[in-house]
Amino acid sequence: MNTWTVLVIGSGMAGLCAALEARLYGADVALVDAAPPERFGGNARHARNFRVVHDHPLPWVPDRYPAAELAEELAGVGGMAAGPVFEQWALQSGPLVEWLAGQGVRYQHPDSSNRRYSRRTAFLLGGGQAMVGVLRGRLEALQVPVRTSTRVIAMPRHTGPGQPVCLEGPEGQQWVHPGAVVAAAGGCQWNQDWLAQAYPQAGGGILCRGTPENRGELLTTLHNRGALSSGRPDTGHMVVVDARGPAVDGGIVTRLDRLDLGLVVDAEGRCLDPDVAPSSPSRYAVWGQCIAQCRNGRAWLLLDEAGRTRMPPTLYKPLRVASVTELALHTGLPENRLRQALEQRFNGVPQPLHLYPLAAGVTFAAHGVAVDADARVRLPEEPGQGLFAAGTLMAPTLLGTGYLAGAGLSIAGVFGRIAGASAARHVQNASVVESV
Repeated sequence: MNTWTVLVIGSGMAGLCAALEARLYGADVALVDAAPPERFGGNARHARNFRVVHDHPLPWVPDRYPAAELAEELAGVGGMAAGPVFEQWALQSGPLVEWLAGQGVRYQHPDSSNRRYSRRTAFLLGGGQAMVGVLRGRLEALQVPVRTSTRVIAMPRHTGPGQPVCLEGPEGQQWVHPGAVVAAAGGCQWNQDWLAQAYPQAGGGILCRGTPENRGELLTTLHNRGALSSGRPDTGHMVVVDARGPAVDGGIVTRLDRLDLGLVVDAEGRCLDPDVAPSSPSRYAVWGQCIAQCRNGRAWLLLDEAGRTRMPPTLYKPLRVASVTELALHTGLPENRLRQALEQRFNGVPQPLHLYPLAAGVTFAAHGVAVDADARVRLPEEPGQGLFAAGTLMAPTLLGTGYLAGAGLSIAGVFGRIAGASAARHVQNASVVESV
């Protein structure tokens, strides 16, 4: 255990890339994750695509998507669209695609009939679960030890060589002293205290699209060590999901789109209509925040027959009612208010009606730690320390409180690689200094 020179905390996209890159740089690496074996891979298991900057067509992404366009779109959602950290993301997202392919990850071909056209994102063949399996296999081939069900329970302030870390897992508690640590264990999106403070009106009704281990323990530890914050602690990235889905780990399959095809009403029967275009890439986040502000984090999507036919495929079939009276009985909403809203939306009351129960699903909190271009956690009083961060934990450094489709996985992969390489170089440099 004490022979590890680099410890990676977290098995999502960022952690997997960090562990692989550090190992390829020659470091003795270990990866630990609080999740049980069946949730190895974290939220990356639910991913399907990531954003790629490229000035010419790639085998997996057509046309071109220049850095200036990414900067413009990122600035449009309130992100940090300039500076060394942004430049690293823009510069390294294209090479990330090729690096992952070199590890064995496969992509859908741009001309594939089962994917939509996109010049901004590469789509994974088999989704995130397939990618996680490939990268886990690479770790095994490179003899990187992996420990699941293992939490970091203490990380005192750095006081000398090594980074003291106390781990707790199936084998009990143990202190380790790696030369560098990569924190890649996600944010605080399933911390109930944070949800209650950020979205008090939701009354605990928000669902979690990812793993329940993201409770912010590592984030709190880093802040207690003096790490500078990024983003804002009072909001997160939300999308609309089917309220019949699981409370946690629902992933992408419970997400609902094209709410504009029908009428959305809240728990009091009031119409909801946020200002967002049906094709806008920010529509998921805008609608998610809208539902998160509703009482109990709940609402309803009401569709006529034409709207139901045009809805994209969904995991759960819509409910069907024959009349407004039956709709009111089923939802508990005021019949008169429902009738008035339906007549205004559809120029009459459709029969039958189809409905989806809606909930807000949190993807990640817009709160993390600040890093520099080498993925080093910003601790001004310790400029030479060996503490790095990647993934959701540092993504607010770039995204702020906004989001772009495919950005999360792209940032995780890019800064996972950067953090792994930086950590390996840190311990190698420290070894050179000690030997002099």
